[in-house]
Amino acid sequence: MTVVSAVETKHSGGSQSSQVREISIAHSPDSDDAFMFYGLATSKVRVPGLRFTHTLCDIETLNQKAREGIYDVTAISFHAYPYIQDLYALMSCGGSVGEGYGPMIVSPRPFTQSEIKEKTHRRSGQAHDRISRAPTFCSRN
Repeated sequence: MTVVSAVETKHSGGSQSSQVREISIAHSPDSDDAFMFYGLATSKVRVPGLRFTHTLCDIETLNQKAREGIYDVTAISFHAYPYIQDLYALMSCGGSVGEGYGPMIVSPRPFTQSEIKEKTHRRSGQAHDRISRAPTFCSRN
């Protein structure tokens, strides 16, 4: 999920200036984020008057930095949005959420849904998608 700073959305409609405005973008080094930001990161997409700077971080760090409003545009976990909705607006592009996509349960042997409910799950951070997604999977019939 990609969000844009509420401050940045207010600045987007103003008069043009000869100054170059820097837009800070933060995303994970994962392949889906790398694909979404490739054009900007490699300067293949250029926007007159704007310069884009990129920061790569793991998703949990991005979730935490978003709570501080550090970046103009940042990737976050879906689960983190309610905590930052006063600082950022959702973008209509850049999401990597969908049916059959997302966190996976990996094990050395197959488990039934009832067995998974009894297991302890590891996760990378407090606001990562896996926290809310595992119960969804386990509640299906």
